[in-house]
Amino acid sequence: MTTQCGSRAQCEVDFHTAICVCPPSLQGNPLVACIEVGCKGNNECATNEICDYIPGSDFTRKECRPLCNPGICAFGADCTARDHRETCACRHPLIGDGYVSCSERKCSKSQIVEKFDSFALHVSILFTAVISEEPECRIDADCPTQLTCIRETCQNPCLVQNPCVGSQTCVVKDIGTSLRSVACECPEGLLYGDNGECIKCKILKSIITVLDTMKTLISIPNKGTP
Repeated sequence: MTTQCGSRAQCEVDFHTAICVCPPSLQGNPLVACIEVGCKGNNECATNEICDYIPGSDFTRKECRPLCNPGICAFGADCTARDHRETCACRHPLIGDGYVSCSERKCSKSQIVEKFDSFALHVSILFTAVISEEPECRIDADCPTQLTCIRETCQNPCLVQNPCVGSQTCVVKDIGTSLRSVACECPEGLLYGDNGECIKCKILKSIITVLDTMKTLISIPNKGTP
């Protein structure tokens, strides 16, 4: 009995039967032809490829072929190749089988109510935030007594920028209910000097000196008097 093997194939005997095999480093159909090896397994290919037969080679030659070819996944799905396998998943917010079909999610009545409540809460938070952005004051009348509106905040002007000098005391005075004024006052018994400082009155000091002198003279006894 004669066995005709393909090109570059070898004939071997197995249990008294002749068989055709491709020698090492070659692959293909030994009854047709043995050709150079493209790949033997997936481990010889990149993770996004697969070792498979080349179309038209009559299953005689394998090569590393890319996965995720066009048309693999359903419309609206994306293909991901990893570990020599391809996976089709529907794009968000579509749902379904990525290999068959993807469709929009239909909301139930409870989901619609939940979304409405979420929207209402969002509007409430936004409205609260807008209200909270309102300044503390715009004019002096918006502030408590003896406080002025400085940079939209009620503050004591004497603490923010004291215009007084020396021993002067800064005082905030209310003018009606809508205005405030800042004054620099000297302590009791002192008067304003030429440079604005608080000084003792020279005239008053002279009068006190004269009175003290007169008091001393009155207290001295007259030696010519019996």
